[in-house]
Amino acid sequence: MNKFGSTPLQARANFPFFTAILIIAVIFGIIVLAGIIYKIYQQYTKSEKYINKQKNRPTNKKDLLKLQKFFNITKEDTEFLFYLSKLIDSNNIYYILKDINSIHDFFRECYNSLIHLDDSDKKINNMFKLSYKLENHIAEYKKILSTKQIPVSAVVFYITKEGEKLPFYCAVNNSDFFSVEIPEFFYSKKDKPRNLEKANFIFKPHNGLSYSFSSRVIRYNTDAENKYYMIIAHTENLNVELQRHYKRETIDCDALFTPIKITKTDDKPIITTSKYYTGKMMNISGGGCCIKTNLPIKEKQNIGIKIPFFEFEKPLFGIIKKTRRLPDGNFAIHIQFLKYSLKEQNKILAFVYKFAL
Repeated sequence: MNKFGSTPLQARANFPFFTAILIIAVIFGIIVLAGIIYKIYQQYTKSEKYINKQKNRPTNKKDLLKLQKFFNITKEDTEFLFYLSKLIDSNNIYYILKDINSIHDFFRECYNSLIHLDDSDKKINNMFKLSYKLENHIAEYKKILSTKQIPVSAVVFYITKEGEKLPFYCAVNNSDFFSVEIPEFFYSKKDKPRNLEKANFIFKPHNGLSYSFSSRVIRYNTDAENKYYMIIAHTENLNVELQRHYKRETIDCDALFTPIKITKTDDKPIITTSKYYTGKMMNISGGGCCIKTNLPIKEKQNIGIKIPFFEFEKPLFGIIKKTRRLPDGNFAIHIQFLKYSLKEQNKILAFVYKFAL
């Protein structure tokens, strides 16, 4: 036995135990150090310096995979996005396509480049359809959950019992209620919603969605400037209304229409009369339109439409899907387009997206 109270044999026996302790301590230290480094890196990836660096570099394959997963789009859509980004020489599209305004600006630039290419109608059409997919995804991702989020000065549509949409402007929005400014004629109407009666509304923010909701009208007010207001209770029961297959835009222009017959053999539209009736275009999309007229045209009627505003050489052909009476006695006829070229549809879509015609 040595002076330390252990024999050389005992010391050798204790050696593996101390070695194991040392190894565990080193591994633990490495894990802690790795955790610290990872935390520092995570903080760095959230910094403005890192984000700006990523934004300003070209799009790579990893960015495309993240885009495909985020938007839940096909591989073909993702590859087309990459083609568009190369066409306009854009920076990293994974960071660009994160809000409605950025998506709109990106596709406007793409459109301005595509229109100068030969035989680009198909690509432009695919671009509009892809833009609609991305905008709807972003809108759904950032959807509004309460009427408390309606900004002051935003348009809130009151839906009459006849289905007409009356635009009112949000004047006040606080934690207890929101109010909309209403015109004098509506304030004087006997059939306007009574106090504490539920009414139907639609709110269309800039995120691309429409929200329908029902809420109680608390009361009506006037102010010193003889302005009239409807005071409305808040609600969180907002129903998202995605716009069919195409983005829709209001329009105020003349429209001419005539009955047509479509043959069963070759599905070819035949104009049965040279007489065209005059109406007013109320809204339009890449898939259809709504025309205001004084004629009670039946549903499921095939129809030819001339729209002088777009300067099409031939009329568009469609079918009336719905006819409804308006409060002023006229009729709104909702038309689904059946026959049009890609060039014609692209021109309508360019108007809807507010791109140069």
